[in-house]
Amino acid sequence: MTVHARGDDAIYGSAEESQASQAEVWAKQSPLSLSAAIALQRETDFLRLLKSTPAITDIRHINGVGKAQLSVSRVALDLNDNGRDLADAPEFQAAQAKKKYFSPVYFRNESEPYMTVAVALNEPAPEVTVAEVNLKAIWDVVSQILVGGPGSAYARRVGQRRREQLSQLRLRI
Repeated sequence: MTVHARGDDAIYGSAEESQASQAEVWAKQSPLSLSAAIALQRETDFLRLLKSTPAITDIRHINGVGKAQLSVSRVALDLNDNGRDLADAPEFQAAQAKKKYFSPVYFRNESEPYMTVAVALNEPAPEVTVAEVNLKAIWDVVSQILVGGPGSAYARRVGQRRREQLSQLRLRI
Protein backbone atom coordinates (compact mmCIF):
# COMPACT_ATOMS: atom_id res chain seq x y z
CA MET A 1 0.00 0.00 0.00
CA THR A 2 1.30 3.44 -0.92
CA VAL A 3 1.12 6.61 1.09
CA HIS A 4 1.08 9.78 -0.97
CA ALA A 5 1.78 12.73 1.28
CA ARG A 6 0.12 16.07 0.61
CA GLY A 7 0.87 18.35 3.49
CA ASP A 8 -0.34 16.53 6.59
CA ASP A 9 -2.83 14.37 4.63
CA ALA A 10 -1.99 10.89 3.40
CA ILE A 11 -3.54 8.97 0.51
CA TYR A 12 -3.05 5.20 0.34
CA GLY A 13 -2.43 3.43 -3.01
CA SER A 14 -1.16 0.09 -4.39
CA ALA A 15 1.83 -1.87 -3.03
CA GLU A 16 3.90 -1.19 -6.16
CA GLU A 17 3.36 2.55 -5.80
CA SER A 18 4.28 2.24 -2.13
CA GLN A 19 7.65 0.65 -2.83
CA ALA A 20 8.48 3.18 -5.54
CA SER A 21 7.53 6.17 -3.41
CA GLN A 22 9.44 4.79 -0.37
CA ALA A 23 12.57 4.50 -2.50
CA GLU A 24 12.12 8.08 -3.68
CA VAL A 25 11.61 9.33 -0.12
CA TRP A 26 14.68 7.44 1.14
CA ALA A 27 16.76 8.75 -1.76
CA LYS A 28 15.73 12.31 -0.93
CA GLN A 29 16.27 11.87 2.81
CA SER A 30 19.73 10.32 2.68
CA PRO A 31 21.29 10.76 -0.73
CA LEU A 32 24.59 8.94 -1.07
CA SER A 33 27.08 10.34 -3.48
CA LEU A 34 28.71 7.89 -5.82
CA SER A 35 31.96 8.04 -3.84
CA ALA A 36 30.10 7.40 -0.56
CA ALA A 37 28.29 4.42 -2.10
CA ILE A 38 31.61 3.02 -3.37
CA ALA A 39 33.20 3.50 0.08
CA LEU A 40 30.28 1.72 1.74
CA GLN A 41 30.52 -1.15 -0.74
CA ARG A 42 34.30 -1.36 -0.22
CA GLU A 43 33.85 -1.57 3.56
CA THR A 44 31.25 -4.32 3.12
CA ASP A 45 33.61 -6.22 0.81
CA PHE A 46 36.50 -5.86 3.26
CA LEU A 47 34.38 -7.17 6.13
CA ARG A 48 33.24 -10.10 3.99
CA LEU A 49 36.87 -10.85 3.09
CA LEU A 50 37.91 -10.80 6.77
CA LYS A 51 35.08 -13.20 7.57
CA SER A 52 35.90 -15.63 4.78
CA THR A 53 39.71 -15.52 5.06
CA PRO A 54 40.98 -15.92 8.63
CA ALA A 55 44.62 -15.43 7.61
CA ILE A 56 43.94 -11.79 6.67
CA THR A 57 43.98 -9.68 9.82
CA ASP A 58 43.95 -6.13 8.42
CA ILE A 59 42.88 -4.51 5.17
CA ARG A 60 43.28 -0.87 4.24
CA HIS A 61 42.50 1.23 1.22
CA ILE A 62 44.80 4.06 0.12
CA ASN A 63 43.70 6.60 -2.48
CA GLY A 64 45.80 7.57 -5.51
CA VAL A 65 47.72 10.30 -3.66
CA GLY A 66 48.65 8.13 -0.69
CA LYS A 67 45.99 9.06 1.88
CA ALA A 68 44.43 6.24 3.91
CA GLN A 69 40.69 6.07 3.24
CA LEU A 70 39.54 2.96 5.10
CA SER A 71 41.07 0.49 7.52
CA VAL A 72 39.29 -2.69 8.63
CA SER A 73 40.88 -5.07 11.13
CA ARG A 74 40.29 -8.11 13.30
CA VAL A 75 42.69 -6.84 15.96
CA ALA A 76 42.47 -3.03 15.86
CA LEU A 77 39.79 -0.37 15.55
CA ASP A 78 38.25 0.17 12.12
CA LEU A 79 38.92 3.65 10.75
CA ASN A 80 36.95 5.40 8.03
CA ASP A 81 38.54 8.17 5.99
CA ASN A 82 41.31 8.75 8.50
CA GLY A 83 43.45 10.57 5.90
CA ARG A 84 46.79 9.35 7.28
CA ASP A 85 49.57 10.03 4.77
CA LEU A 86 50.98 6.74 3.46
CA ALA A 87 52.50 8.11 0.24
CA ASP A 88 56.02 7.16 1.42
CA ALA A 89 55.04 3.66 2.58
CA PRO A 90 56.91 0.97 0.60
CA GLU A 91 53.73 -1.02 -0.04
CA PHE A 92 52.04 2.04 -1.60
CA GLN A 93 55.00 3.07 -3.75
CA ALA A 94 55.77 -0.44 -4.99
CA ALA A 95 52.13 -1.29 -5.72
CA GLN A 96 51.67 1.94 -7.68
CA ALA A 97 54.81 1.27 -9.72
CA LYS A 98 54.50 -2.51 -10.22
CA LYS A 99 50.77 -3.09 -9.46
CA LYS A 100 51.64 -5.55 -6.66
CA TYR A 101 53.85 -5.77 -3.59
CA PHE A 102 54.89 -8.59 -1.24
CA SER A 103 56.84 -7.57 1.85
CA PRO A 104 59.52 -9.67 3.48
CA VAL A 105 58.19 -11.91 6.25
CA TYR A 106 58.11 -10.16 9.62
CA PHE A 107 56.97 -11.13 13.09
CA ARG A 108 54.14 -9.22 14.72
CA ASN A 109 54.71 -8.92 18.47
CA GLU A 110 57.60 -11.40 18.12
CA SER A 111 55.20 -14.31 17.79
CA GLU A 112 53.68 -15.13 14.40
CA PRO A 113 54.97 -14.57 10.86
CA TYR A 114 53.17 -12.00 8.72
CA MET A 115 53.48 -10.59 5.23
CA THR A 116 52.09 -7.39 3.76
CA VAL A 117 50.46 -7.80 0.34
CA ALA A 118 49.37 -4.81 -1.75
CA VAL A 119 47.64 -4.56 -5.13
CA ALA A 120 46.81 -1.56 -7.28
CA LEU A 121 44.35 -0.97 -10.08
CA ASN A 122 45.67 -0.47 -13.60
CA GLU A 123 45.21 3.33 -13.69
CA PRO A 124 47.55 6.34 -14.02
CA ALA A 125 47.31 7.16 -10.27
CA PRO A 126 45.97 3.89 -8.92
CA GLU A 127 44.35 3.36 -5.57
CA VAL A 128 45.99 0.63 -3.51
CA THR A 129 44.51 -2.08 -1.30
CA VAL A 130 46.85 -3.45 1.37
CA ALA A 131 46.34 -6.63 3.42
CA GLU A 132 48.29 -7.95 6.39
CA VAL A 133 48.40 -11.75 6.08
CA ASN A 134 49.14 -14.10 8.97
CA LEU A 135 51.39 -16.90 7.70
CA LYS A 136 51.07 -19.13 10.76
CA ALA A 137 48.84 -21.66 8.98
CA ILE A 138 51.37 -21.97 6.14
CA TRP A 139 54.20 -22.11 8.67
CA ASP A 140 52.48 -24.99 10.49
CA VAL A 141 52.04 -26.96 7.25
CA VAL A 142 55.63 -26.36 6.11
CA SER A 143 57.06 -27.31 9.51
CA GLN A 144 55.29 -30.71 9.34
CA ILE A 145 56.76 -31.68 5.96
CA LEU A 146 59.01 -34.71 6.30
CA VAL A 147 62.12 -34.72 4.16
CA GLY A 148 63.04 -37.98 2.47
CA GLY A 149 59.57 -39.55 2.38
CA PRO A 150 57.66 -40.53 -0.76
CA GLY A 151 56.55 -37.68 -2.99
CA SER A 152 57.93 -34.17 -3.10
CA ALA A 153 57.00 -30.73 -1.94
CA TYR A 154 58.17 -27.27 -2.88
CA ALA A 155 58.05 -24.57 -0.23
CA ARG A 156 59.83 -21.35 0.57
CA ARG A 157 61.33 -21.26 4.05
CA VAL A 158 59.05 -19.07 6.11
CA GLY A 159 60.12 -17.79 9.45
CA GLN A 160 63.32 -19.82 9.71
CA ARG A 161 64.84 -17.39 12.23
CA ARG A 162 61.87 -17.72 14.56
CA ARG A 163 61.81 -21.50 14.18
CA GLU A 164 65.50 -21.64 15.19
CA GLN A 165 64.73 -19.50 18.25
CA LEU A 166 61.94 -21.87 19.26
CA SER A 167 64.24 -24.89 18.80
CA GLN A 168 66.84 -23.31 21.06
CA LEU A 169 64.15 -22.58 23.63
CA ARG A 170 62.97 -26.22 23.57
CA LEU A 171 66.53 -27.46 24.09
CA ARG A 172 66.92 -25.27 27.18
CA ILE A 173 63.76 -26.61 28.84
